[in-house]
This record gives sequence, structure tokens and C-alpha cells, in this order.
Amino acid sequence: MLTEQAELSSQGPISPVSSRDGRDIQNLIKASLEDKLETGRKQRTQEEHNNALVATLNEFMKCFTIIGFDLSSDPLIISKANNPLDGEALASLTSKYMKDMVR
Repeated sequence: MLTEQAELSSQGPISPVSSRDGRDIQNLIKASLEDKLETGRKQRTQEEHNNALVATLNEFMKCFTIIGFDLSSDPLIISKANNPLDGEALASLTSKYMKDMVR
């Protein structure tokens, strides 16, 4: 603690922050924290939706691929295969489907 005081006093006097500057700083910090919280909520919510979707499909399908757009219009691709053989079969089926769609 004495070292901190010595360091502060060696830097010269600390200029006081005006109340207007203080409010501006508080507003910037508040806006930054609100933005950070909102972004965190959105990401968790989307991740929770994706996990729920995968959990539901796991009940009915051995392996699957989902290709589409989420509710925010962001691209979404989820693939789930339990072993390499299922992964190869899924990749083959997906490739065949894409070729058929182009025709």
C-alpha cells in the first residue's frame, strides 16, 4: 500500500474529472456492458436452440445433417455421426442429394 501511494505521488497531482466527463464515462461503460450482455444472451440462446434440435433429432435418427438458416438468417450446418462409417454414409447421401438438386 505504501508503495502504491509513493508511485501515485511521484506521478504528480491527479487532475479531477469533471461531473460531465464522469457522466460521459459512466454512459460509455453502461452502453458497453449492455451490449456485451445482449450479445451473450443472443449467443447462448442460439446455442441452446441448436443443442435442443440436436437432442431431439438424436432420439429419432442414427446420424443426420441439417443445412439451412436460423431465425436470424445466419447459415446453419450441423452434422452428427456416431462413427466414421456413419459419417461417410452421411457425406455420400448429402453429396447425392446436392447433385440431384442441381439437375
